[in-house]
Amino acid sequence: MKKRRSFGGSGPLLTNGTGSGHWMIFLFRRAIIAALGLLVLLTFAANVWPVAANATPDETTHLKGVMMSVVEESDLLPVLSQANVPITTEQEPAAPLIHTVQAGETLSQIATRYGVTVDAIVAANQLANPNLLHIGQRLEIPGPGAPTPARAAAERRPVPTSEQADASIHYACPANAAAYPLSLPADPIRLVVVEGYLYFVADGDLYYLPIADLVAQENIAPVNLMPTQRAVGANYFIQELVYLSVDAATGELLLLDKTNDIYRYSAVRGWQMAYPAAPVPGQYPDPQFLAVQTVDNRVYALDSDLSRIWIFTPGAKLPRAYLIEGRLSSGVDFVLAQNSSGGMSAFVFTREGYLFGIENGWQVRRLEPFSSAAAIDWPSQIFQAGDHLAAVSGDQRSVIGIDPRTGGVAWRIVFRFSAMPRLRSTAILDDTLYGLAGRNLYVAKLSDTSTDCPPVVYDDTFTFHGIGLEGLLPYAQLPFTSATLPMRPRSYPGARRLYRYGIHKGLDLYSTEVAGLSVGSRVRAIADGIVTRIDSDYREFTPAQYEEAIARAEAEHRTPPDVADHLLGRQVRIDHGEDVESWYAHLSAVPTEVGVGDAIAQGDVVGRVGVSGTSAGANGTQAGVHLHFEIWIGDRYLGQGLTLYETMRLWQALFAGPQRSGDRAPVLATPTATPAPLLGVTPAPPATSDLPDDQPCQRPPDDYTRVAIGEHTVNARTLWMLQLASHLYTGRGDPLRVTQGSYTSSLDASFGTHSGGGVVDISIRTRANPADILTVAEASELVRALRQAGFAAWLRLPTDLNPPPPLHIHAVAVGDRELSPAARLQLDGPEGYFRGLDGVPSEHGGPKADREGGPIMCDWMVEAGFDDLR
Repeated sequence: MKKRRSFGGSGPLLTNGTGSGHWMIFLFRRAIIAALGLLVLLTFAANVWPVAANATPDETTHLKGVMMSVVEESDLLPVLSQANVPITTEQEPAAPLIHTVQAGETLSQIATRYGVTVDAIVAANQLANPNLLHIGQRLEIPGPGAPTPARAAAERRPVPTSEQADASIHYACPANAAAYPLSLPADPIRLVVVEGYLYFVADGDLYYLPIADLVAQENIAPVNLMPTQRAVGANYFIQELVYLSVDAATGELLLLDKTNDIYRYSAVRGWQMAYPAAPVPGQYPDPQFLAVQTVDNRVYALDSDLSRIWIFTPGAKLPRAYLIEGRLSSGVDFVLAQNSSGGMSAFVFTREGYLFGIENGWQVRRLEPFSSAAAIDWPSQIFQAGDHLAAVSGDQRSVIGIDPRTGGVAWRIVFRFSAMPRLRSTAILDDTLYGLAGRNLYVAKLSDTSTDCPPVVYDDTFTFHGIGLEGLLPYAQLPFTSATLPMRPRSYPGARRLYRYGIHKGLDLYSTEVAGLSVGSRVRAIADGIVTRIDSDYREFTPAQYEEAIARAEAEHRTPPDVADHLLGRQVRIDHGEDVESWYAHLSAVPTEVGVGDAIAQGDVVGRVGVSGTSAGANGTQAGVHLHFEIWIGDRYLGQGLTLYETMRLWQALFAGPQRSGDRAPVLATPTATPAPLLGVTPAPPATSDLPDDQPCQRPPDDYTRVAIGEHTVNARTLWMLQLASHLYTGRGDPLRVTQGSYTSSLDASFGTHSGGGVVDISIRTRANPADILTVAEASELVRALRQAGFAAWLRLPTDLNPPPPLHIHAVAVGDRELSPAARLQLDGPEGYFRGLDGVPSEHGGPKADREGGPIMCDWMVEAGFDDLR
């Protein structure tokens, strides 16, 4: 457990030198910092987490072991800066500095660019004919002090600069900018600029376009760079690219496949597999990468599903957790910046449209750059632009330059083109801003932007690669009478499915979204249509057949089409016209009176929920029961070619309209507008006036209205129980200080328990001073109060779980009807509370005996069907 310090200070940004003197200084500095860090941790163990006066020798030894385990874990992390420093690109020169020749370049142009002479380049490279260069040729740029080439857009300083921070907003419009239609099969979603070339990800493919080709207002056809048959080497096949970034040190592209495969591409080396997707042993569920960056030959991956940033180090086959922070659960994009101590700062852009920075692996600082006039409604992208962070607002068609030291807005550029779709991605190179919206490329010279472009009307319709959703399925409803949309990114189309090395193409609905869902629940048509497939004679896998199918997928590192179809189990498919189909999968039964070609009306029963096609179906169990259903528009599943975040937005737009059931909560609604406080501590709401007398074991109300507690979401029943615990508790802690709520796919080593209702994590920090934490004895008092209020609650120490969690209290509301399956197992499953155990499944290092001595049994729990199972 690291001792937290304030996030402040400033200083220049330095990078590691390449000379031996610089390198020795750097290693010495790292050693000193590591030693100081160890001293701080040991001091923290002795002072900030004091052992209770009545602690037994075993308890004292246990706590020492806990602290040493944290020290050992911290040693895995790179040393990070103590200071809050601006992002900069003023780097010491690399040796040797290499330039890759691009089309149309001359030796004179290259020499001018780097501030050296032609003769010096000729001599350094022993060129026989300085007038004869070839594309892709690598030239060493001689001389100490030569500037590092600006390989990528992120390395260029934009205009306007910070000296113009108080200037009015600048606009790019037809009078001073241009829009170029791109001849692409689908809308591009990601853009970078590297040495005179634009690179796009569109429809899962990589394209490039020379900037020199932007010479006319006519359709421009970028070149597809995908390898033959999408094969990379002999063992890997690119399935669907979703993210693109640049290695600033080499100019190579880093590309993320939706399967979690990470590739590299360069014009010289072609396609290379960087890190193939693979399950992480002991980790459930698997990581879900949304964005990737590379710094200093290490690759970092943002995973909002597990609230982590993962790190791949050279030579490693699997990632390890680099940062674990609850607020990463809503991350959309991130950027990393080296800082003065040789480490990095991470800046994360969230679904709610705010930014936060992380330093030292734990210091969290929310940046507040956005006034009501500059708020980000549809966060699309964040990247490094000179000394600033550049945040892209899709709805407002703007790029906002943010000073990372202060969180203030330094500059803002807004595109004003009539009927412009939402802005997805931008890049800045020298004085030019490039932006993608729809299937158009918008180009503006920043020095030409104006303060008086006329207002326009944008195209804010929800479209899927140019096709309006409202007109296709105007009255679509979810396949159950009452259901909500999931909060988990991994339940949406486009999520990875590592067990079969494939991509999820549908939406999964569990009992967390459909109350009472079980095998046999009725599945209803989402809209009128004609049946095109109904599997009346589906034959389930045998266990051996299932294992054979999975082994085949692993051997091919992708899911063969026939295997993918059989893994969907018993299916029904409906054609809704306009080239739109819906598919319903894993069914246990289908109506005998319905056949192919029959008309079916919205709301008609098309089948019964089951587990067919899954491992449970093959092994004759009902584990993991859910409905999987897909929507296809033409030959694309709804979400193909899009990020997971945008896919979630489209499904929300399709199924969360005013004609839907009134109990459906918005998928991406921000629980509260309250700013996230420092250190991740959420302020407690005032206690309700109608709370009963302060007596333990009171029956909670049957109220599942979703409410906010700080920036977290719980239901009213859970909040009532927390407030009762606060009445019962008299210590220094605070039962209402929630650090992770319910209905979230943020896991924080909680293996899916928070994805439904009734589960919260509670801070062990004191009420009066968030810098102090409770002793073990004090934490036990807080746990007991939560149990008296109806929770199964445990103090979680780093040694309790694998991987180790941060110190916190984990609480599960007994009897909550919206508990996730994983949370319900923590009550009366093999590792359950009512068995006198700690709720930790075996794959995460448990279960162990409950250190608090066993459950508190209330009468209402017994009436609800719970027993003391010890």
